[in-house]
Amino acid sequence: MLCTIQFPAAWVTTIKLDEVLAQSGGPHSPQFSSVTFKFPSGCKIMIDAVVRILSVANQLMFSNKQVRLVFNEKPNGIMGYLDRMGFFDYLDEAVEVLPYRPNDSTADAFRGKNIDLVEIAGIDRNNRDRNIVPRMADTLSRRIPDSSKNESFGNAFYIVLGELIGNIYRHCEIDLNGFAALQTYKLSNRITIAVSDSGPGIIETLRPVLSSEYPKLTNLTDSQLMKEIFSKGLSRFGDDNGGTGLFSCGRVAKKYNASIEVRQNCSRFNIIAANGKLKTTKTIDNQPNVWGTHISYNFDVDMQ
Repeated sequence: MLCTIQFPAAWVTTIKLDEVLAQSGGPHSPQFSSVTFKFPSGCKIMIDAVVRILSVANQLMFSNKQVRLVFNEKPNGIMGYLDRMGFFDYLDEAVEVLPYRPNDSTADAFRGKNIDLVEIAGIDRNNRDRNIVPRMADTLSRRIPDSSKNESFGNAFYIVLGELIGNIYRHCEIDLNGFAALQTYKLSNRITIAVSDSGPGIIETLRPVLSSEYPKLTNLTDSQLMKEIFSKGLSRFGDDNGGTGLFSCGRVAKKYNASIEVRQNCSRFNIIAANGKLKTTKTIDNQPNVWGTHISYNFDVDMQ
């Protein structure tokens, strides 16, 4: 049975992506043996949604499903953007791409030549690339025009990037690449860091140890638990064995009034920092199943 994922001729955010996946019936549903992604003319996709689509497509191939990507707009449209970001470099070779798969990667041709983006980087848990974090942090710091601030800014987000990407190396338990990418959106003065993997989810791995490591937290909802992870630091290995990584990300979020979205399994979590606090957190459940943990780290900065 065929699952069709029809994207709109408009901007696709992570929220819109979940809506589209839900409308399709959920590509991971066992009733589907093949999945087609359709990209119409006029479709544009935010970078955090891009890396999630890439992860999902590879997950489906890993599940022995047939996967096809159909583009109605060729190099000048969304296909060209995906090529520039390195999407096809990491897309499973067995995925069918229509009308054709790009032969030469524009991401390879122009890598590192645009200060508004960092192309998709594959994160192989068996082969650590130590250049990903410095490259992304350098791009972030160069986007701050005030030289007195860009060093501290770069250092802060070096920590964030190191933790988000390091978590994939530490915790991913499946032989599928994770991904990281960065995009700046000058019209809105927004920078988005996107990190995606196909391993066990944060909540999924933490809940089994709550009774032994954090007994006071056993009755928390997933939303409350996610806020604790970012605001206080929790680890499935207990307080004596780490758990400060996402806490560090939360601390930087508070400093720069960032927002964090975490998508895993069938839930989406949103955490918003304001006035030095992680002020809001909410959970949207009953989302289409997506393997792994997918984090969008968004913050606004004056790029003028």
